[in-house]
Formats: sequence, structure tokens, C-alpha cells
Amino acid sequence: MESLVEYLFYRFEHIYTSQSQYPPQGYSNVEELLNSLPDYSFVSLSKVTLADYMKNEGYDQLVTEELAGITVAAIYDQNVNIVTALSGVTALARSPTSSYWSVVGGNEVLCQRLLESAKSEVRVEHRVTRIDKLGNGYSVFFTDEQGNLSNETFDYVVMAAPLQASNITLSGFSDLPTFNPGKYHTTTTTIVRGHLNMEYFGLSNSSSAPWMVAVPPASTLSFSLIERLPPADGTAELSFPVYKVQSVNPLSDGLVSSVFTDIKNTSFHTFRAAYPDFTAPDTLSPLVVDNGVLYPSGIEWSASAMEMGAIAGRNTAILLAEHFHNRTSH
Repeated sequence: MESLVEYLFYRFEHIYTSQSQYPPQGYSNVEELLNSLPDYSFVSLSKVTLADYMKNEGYDQLVTEELAGITVAAIYDQNVNIVTALSGVTALARSPTSSYWSVVGGNEVLCQRLLESAKSEVRVEHRVTRIDKLGNGYSVFFTDEQGNLSNETFDYVVMAAPLQASNITLSGFSDLPTFNPGKYHTTTTTIVRGHLNMEYFGLSNSSSAPWMVAVPPASTLSFSLIERLPPADGTAELSFPVYKVQSVNPLSDGLVSSVFTDIKNTSFHTFRAAYPDFTAPDTLSPLVVDNGVLYPSGIEWSASAMEMGAIAGRNTAILLAEHFHNRTSH
């Protein structure tokens, strides 16, 4: 499977060339972006399931179900017979054999550093409820931390939140594009500092603890993945290792105590809109709602990963710069 992922990702890297050239190329929807990639129809990968795609590529059903199936279930908590090939291949890139990065302090540090660099005003505990199109701008309605409703007018608006999960109403737009009607998936991440109880898995406690436990899709277990987390800064691991457990719902204290021993501490967080529920064939989303309203979150319905968000963010910057240049030069 590694060769399949490398083959597709090598061709996908063309997007970095188109975004770095002069003038850089921006795209108004995901289909347009995918069609710009040479030597392969990435749009077709959004129309078939991962299982059907791997079958057509000559992979054995056992490989698809036990390797690809477990990986997709562990990462997206979804099924290879339902998810699109494009989202599934993205999950395979995050497989146990792949290399990936960790951020010291957590992924939120990326957002903090970006905000510091942009020197932008950030209003926490504010929720956007509606965007109205005006003659030459857009009125954004929002509630503050006390629930008071206010609005401000802007020349440009970037909706960096999925419409399916944010409940933002768009008003006054004469010709809205078609948005993906799907729902977002809920997932819970539990962090445990302690040791795996090998007896829970039918092994003796003298057995070496694995770095990852991936659960088959048909399993009745309450979790889909247990993964050991090495220190992000590369220092030596503490005497008590740290594990991440992924599940749909919060785990009971009893289950955590059964799966782990010598527990030092635990914490969990439920993400209500962790990633889309991918279903083939997929409705590829727009990246532009109106001339002055950009929608980078639309890219997530093709594949969900931080890198896809970075690509969409840069695409948004390119489109805004292009639109602003055209507006000021006339």
C-alpha cells in the first residue's frame, strides 16, 4: 500500500508548484483544484469507495479489509466500503508505517504562532450566526460571551468553519453554490499516562507492549485505536508512557482501568466535528461562496488532514489577493 500512497501523493504535489509560481494559481472549488493535478484523475477518487479502488488496483480483499480497513477505522472510525478512495488514501498516509510530525505543545501552537505572525485581532467566545450580503460588502452577525447580538461590515469574509457544524445562515446571496449535505463525525480522544494491561488483550504482562493497537471495524470494542505517544521534543520517554485512545464516546472509568494499569492521570476531549463522514460518491464543495466570501473548509470534504487545510488557506490568500488587485486596479 505504501507504493500506492507514494504514487498518488507524488502527483498531488503539483499543487505546491501551482501555488508557488508567479502569478500563483487559485481555485474556486475543489473539483477545479483536483482537475489541475496532472497525470491522474483525482476527481475520480472522490466517486468510488476505497475498497472498490483497491480492488481495481489489484489488491487482495484480505489486504483491503485487514490493513486498509483497520487503518481507516483507526483514523477516521469509518469503513473502507463507504469512504471515498481519496479520503481513504489520505488515511493510509497516516498508517503505522508512515512518518509524521508532532508539535511541541500540541497542534494549537500552530494557530497561536500564525496569529502572532499575522498580528490579527482575535475575539474569543464569539459565535458567528449570520452573514448578509450588502451592496459592496458583507454584514457579519455574531453573539458575544454574554449572548448579545452584534454585527459589523467587512469587504471580505473568510469562513474557516464548516457550514454543516457551525449553523451559519447566509442571507441575500442570489446564487449560492451547492454545498456537501453530509454530516461531521464525532470522536473522543483520551490521553492516559500509565501502562497497557496486556492481560486485557489475552497476553501475559511480561509481553512487550505494542506502540499501536488498531481495532478492526467489526469489533465490538468501545475504542478504535490505542497509540503510544513519544515526546514531541525528541527527549527520552518518561518511566510511565503516554497513550492516546480514540473512540466515538467518552470511555468509562471502568474500561480505562481495565485497559491500563499503574495509571498516573487521564484526560479526554470530545470533538463534535472532528472530520466529515466520508461517503462515495462525494459531492465536492466550493471554495468560494461569493466574490468576497471564501470558504476554505470546503476542501475537507475531499480529504481531511492538516495539510489540506494549509493548501486551502493558501488558496484563499491567493484568491483574496487576486480579487483585491482587480478591485483596486479598476
